[in-house]
Amino acid sequence: MRHFVIGMCVLLFIQVGCKRPPTVRVTKTDEKRTAVEASPFRSAMETFRYPDNPQLAIDWSRFREGMLQLKPYFEQDNVRERARLSASEREFLEKRTELPVAIVAELEGVRFRDTDAHYLDECYLLRDIAKSTNVSGVAGLALAEYHFRWVMRNVVLHEQVDQFAPPAFVLRRGYAGALERAVVFLGLLRQAKLDGCLLIAPPDGEAAPFLVGVINPKTEKLHLFDTRLGLPLRRKDNRSIATLEELQADASLGQRSKIDAARLQKMTATLVLPLQGLAPRMLELQKGMTSHEAIVLHVDAGQIHANIAKAVAPMPVTAWTNAGPANPAPTWWLTQFLPPQEGGTDNRRRTIGFAASSGPLANVVLNYAQVNLTKSLLPAAAWNMLLGISDDLINKYDVHPREMFLHGQHEAMIRRLDRMQKLTKNDLFSGLAEDKVFRTDLAAWQKTAGLAYARLGSEDARQRGQGQYELQELWRRDPVLDVLINLDKDDKIEHEDRTNPKGTTIEDRIKATKPSMLVRILAVGMREYFDLELARIVAGANHEKAARAQAAVDASLKPTDSAKERADEAWGLAKTSWSSFYLSRLALDFIIEQGVEQAKIQPILIRIPLLESMHRDTFRILNAKLRLSECVLYTQGQDESRAYLTSVKSEIEGIEKKGLMAALTAQTLAELRQHSGPEANALTKRIELLESDWQPAGTSAWLKQHIDARIAGWR
Repeated sequence: MRHFVIGMCVLLFIQVGCKRPPTVRVTKTDEKRTAVEASPFRSAMETFRYPDNPQLAIDWSRFREGMLQLKPYFEQDNVRERARLSASEREFLEKRTELPVAIVAELEGVRFRDTDAHYLDECYLLRDIAKSTNVSGVAGLALAEYHFRWVMRNVVLHEQVDQFAPPAFVLRRGYAGALERAVVFLGLLRQAKLDGCLLIAPPDGEAAPFLVGVINPKTEKLHLFDTRLGLPLRRKDNRSIATLEELQADASLGQRSKIDAARLQKMTATLVLPLQGLAPRMLELQKGMTSHEAIVLHVDAGQIHANIAKAVAPMPVTAWTNAGPANPAPTWWLTQFLPPQEGGTDNRRRTIGFAASSGPLANVVLNYAQVNLTKSLLPAAAWNMLLGISDDLINKYDVHPREMFLHGQHEAMIRRLDRMQKLTKNDLFSGLAEDKVFRTDLAAWQKTAGLAYARLGSEDARQRGQGQYELQELWRRDPVLDVLINLDKDDKIEHEDRTNPKGTTIEDRIKATKPSMLVRILAVGMREYFDLELARIVAGANHEKAARAQAAVDASLKPTDSAKERADEAWGLAKTSWSSFYLSRLALDFIIEQGVEQAKIQPILIRIPLLESMHRDTFRILNAKLRLSECVLYTQGQDESRAYLTSVKSEIEGIEKKGLMAALTAQTLAELRQHSGPEANALTKRIELLESDWQPAGTSAWLKQHIDARIAGWR
C-alpha cells in the first residue's frame, strides 16, 4: 500500500509538471556551449583524437572517417569560396615554389583526399609530441632547442630499408637519416608556431651538407642546428647557439658540420613545404578545430618565405618542391611513400617493408630455427599460425608502446609493458632452448601438429574430429598467454579473477598451471628481445621525465630547491635505468660477433633482415650510451661524462677496426650484384644503405664527431 501511494504521488507530480513547463533561463554560457556542441568539427575532433586502444591510433582511416563527417560543411558555398587561393597565393605557389599548375589547382578543392588523412595523422602525432614535451616557461629558441634534442634522442641516426620517409613513419620506426630527422624537427617547429628552413650547401663528392635554421622570435635571427651531428651549432663559448650571421662572420664554427667558407658562400635557404598543408581547406579545418583544440594544419608558404628571407638576407630563398627520383623533395614524400589504394603513387610496397624493418620478427624466426622449428618442418597452416601469434605480440608490446610513448601516454605504456613481465620475468621460461625436456616436448608437439593438420583433410568425420581436438590442444592458451593477448582492459592488469568464486589471482593461476607448449615456444622466440626492449623503453621514458624537469629548471631565473631536487632525482633514475637495467646486460662486441656468425651461414634472403636487425640494434645501443652520458653529466659532472664518452668512442673505433659487420655487408652486396631484376635491385639498395654506415661520411663517423664535440664542451 505504501509503495502504491508513493507511486501515485510521483505520477501526480509528473502530470502537474507537464501542464506548466518550468521557466528555463538561457545564459550566454549556455548559448556558447550549445554552439560548440552543434559545431560540425566537434564530432570530427572526437574521431581524430588519440584513442584508448593504440591499435586504432596507428590506423590512419579514422582521419578519413572524420573528414567524411565534415563533407557537408565543406560543400557549403561560402566554405568553398574561402577554400580558394587568392591571386597572390596562386602566383606565389606557381612561380616561387614552381609547383605544377595542375597541382596548385587541385589544392583549391574542398574534397579531402586519402593523403590528407595521412597528413592529419602526422600533424596530430606531432602535436601530441609537442604537448607531451611542453614545459612551462620554455618558449622561442629554448623551445626549438628542446624539440631538437627530443628528436635527436628519439630518432636514432641510421638509414635502413628506405629513405625519404614521411615524419609519422619515421617517428614510429625510431631511426632515420639526417634529412629525415630534419624534416621531423621542422614538423615539430610548425606545431610550436616557429619558422624554420634548411640551409643547404652544394655537394662535394658526397651528400650535400646542410643545417636547419630556426628563427628566434625575439631577435628575428636564424639559429642553426645540425641533425647529422646531433647538436646545435655552437658559438665559441661552446654553449649558446650560433646564428647564421655569426657563421658567415666565422666559418670555423661550421667545421664539425663540414661547412667551410667556400660552401657557405653558395648556401641556399630552402623551405620544406608539405603538399597537403598548402591547401586552403587545411586552413579552414584548422580554424574550425581551433575552437576545440590547438593544432597547426595549414602552411602559409608566402608568409614563411617572407620571414625566412628577412632573416637570411641577402642569401637566396627557394622552396624545395622538385620531385627528382634520386633526391625527391619533402613536399612529395608522403604522396610517393603511400600505395595507390591510400592515395599515393608507390607500387613497391614501401609501407609494408618500412613497418617490417622496425620489428624483431627476423630474429624471432631465427630463434625458432635454433630449436628446429622452421617453415619446412611444420605444416604451412601451423607455421602461419605461429607467425601470426608472434606478430600479434610484437604489435602489442613493441609497436603499440612506441605509439603510446609518442602520444605522451607514458603511464599507460608502462602498464602495458607490465603485462609482458609475466613472460620475461618468469623463471619457468629461462633457458628453454637448451632444456632437454622442452626439446622432447617440442618434438612431440611438432609430430602432433603434422598428424592433426593431416587429419583435418580426411574424409572420415571421426578423423576430422580427432584432428580438431588435437589442434585445440596444440594452440591451447594458459594464464600467461591470456594476460598477454587479452587487452580488454588495457589500462591495467586484472590481478583478480572476479568470476572465480575462490578469488584466486592471475599470479596464483600462473603458478598453479603448467605452461602450455605454445607459450614456451613463444618464450624461446621473443623472451630475450622483450626483456631488453622493455628495459630500453622504460629507460627512455625516465630520460624524458628528467629532460623535462631539467628544462623547467633552466627556464626559471630563480629555480626553487624542490625543482632542482626533482631534476636531480629524475636524472638519477634515468641513469640507473640506462646503466643497471639495460646497458649493463649488453656486451656490444659479443652481440656483433655472435650475430655475424649466425647471419653468415644463412641463405641471403634470411641474412639480409638479420644484418639489418644487427645494424639497427648496434646504433640503438650506441644511442643509449650517448643518453647515459647525458645522465652522467647531470649526476656526476662533466669530467665523468667526458671519460664515459671517450670509452664509447673507443668502442665505436673497435667495431670499425674489426670490421665484422662491414665485411659481411660487403660480401652480401657483392653476392646481390651478381643478380639482376627488380627484387635483386631492391635488396641491393637496402644493403647499400647498411654499407654507408661504415664509410667516412657514414653514421659511425658522425657519432664520433658528436662525441668529440661533447668532449670539447658542447652541450
